[in-house]
Amino acid sequence: MYEAKVAFTRKCLRFIVAILLALGLMLLGLFDGIGYHLYFIRETSFIPHSRLGYADASFSIDLMYNPVLYPLYWLMGSGRINGTYSTIYLPEGYGSGEFGGPRWGLWGKERQDAYIIEMLSWGSLLNLLFLAIITVSIEIVGKRCLYLVLGLGIFGFAAFELVGMAVGMVVGSLAVASMLRQPDNVVFRFWRSLWE
Repeated sequence: MYEAKVAFTRKCLRFIVAILLALGLMLLGLFDGIGYHLYFIRETSFIPHSRLGYADASFSIDLMYNPVLYPLYWLMGSGRINGTYSTIYLPEGYGSGEFGGPRWGLWGKERQDAYIIEMLSWGSLLNLLFLAIITVSIEIVGKRCLYLVLGLGIFGFAAFELVGMAVGMVVGSLAVASMLRQPDNVVFRFWRSLWE
């Protein structure tokens, strides 16, 4: 009975670790250069509708998502976005008094950051589900050294985009294969002691 409780507790802890790592990967994807590479963004039009309380905004963007951190976007065929998009922009606040209209507040760079965040978050919950499937699968297999492949893929994308990601994942895969073949190596025992 005690062994069953310990086994159940370990499985629950592995599931919690997988969910936390998926959340961490999702948050890591919000950083420029790590989660995505922004090549170009420019606001093409901003038409405020003060009486209605919103503005129509259009912007041109050229952005590439990290395939490791945004697997859903790449599976849907939109890993690289290059085009003009429209959105509804809500005011930052309203002026005081009876006739105080909406205050749009943000200019230039700040509004561009809002557009980027919108592009990063349009499928964030479903993308988080994909990341959770990946991390839970690694935890089910019980080989946490596979996180090394993901980590080197993320680092490679940050350094050299898609080619760097591919090279990083290949190097990570070779390191994992070497770890699994030589379980008595000092470096690999240290790595396993951190993760298991």
